[in-house]
Amino acid sequence: MFWSVKKQARWTWWLGEHDLAAPVDYREQAESMFNEESKAIRRATNGVNLRRELIAARLAQDEKVYRTGHVKKLTASDRWASGKGDPIGVIEAGMEAVRTATGLRPNLMTMGAGVMALLKFHPAIQAAIGANERKRITTEILQDLFQIEEIVIGAPVSLPSMKAAMDKNSVPADIWGDNLMLHYVGKPQPGADSADENEPSFGYTLRRKGMPVADKYDGAGGKVKYCRYTDIYKVAVVGGDAGYLITGISK
Repeated sequence: MFWSVKKQARWTWWLGEHDLAAPVDYREQAESMFNEESKAIRRATNGVNLRRELIAARLAQDEKVYRTGHVKKLTASDRWASGKGDPIGVIEAGMEAVRTATGLRPNLMTMGAGVMALLKFHPAIQAAIGANERKRITTEILQDLFQIEEIVIGAPVSLPSMKAAMDKNSVPADIWGDNLMLHYVGKPQPGADSADENEPSFGYTLRRKGMPVADKYDGAGGKVKYCRYTDIYKVAVVGGDAGYLITGISK
């Protein structure tokens, strides 16, 4: 099911409905030490949110959504594997590119888990933070080094299809790949429930009012209760100039 929403007569977005329900048998609920319905809602919520993250990851790692000059493809000699390359210089150049285009420095850095593994002990970053600091690089250290508000490490993995999920030999792939992204993302101001669409932002999750919701309904015969989580949204890139993509980091 789809719902349309129009904002200030400039854009029309079609919002998709995403839901997932987990069953709970009445005997399971009665005999369990735990609240099985709460656990079922949590599983359904995680499933829907993982789907949204998958959509966002595909968009954020798509070179076509970025402004010309805002994609940096590292060559073999520039890559950060084995302590090589210049991650500080490359990241700072990306942040400056966003600032030059929008007047705002990125407030969000996102990278795949494999990229963080390369930066965790990278000698260039260890040298920058000084000999008296911890040698294991954390997200908090990177936040301070680059003066950025938030750093997110993309850890989830996925399989390409339900058929693959049924194959015990299938190997999941990272949702967030061999990339690091810098974005300025508009956030709600104090006292407001949404960001100001007139300010620069790389993208939004456009959500129907009142969403998401969780509910329960009985299955046929009444012995199984389904715990459902529903969200109606659209993940959209609206400002490619407010982002910068660094790709080919390790291979």
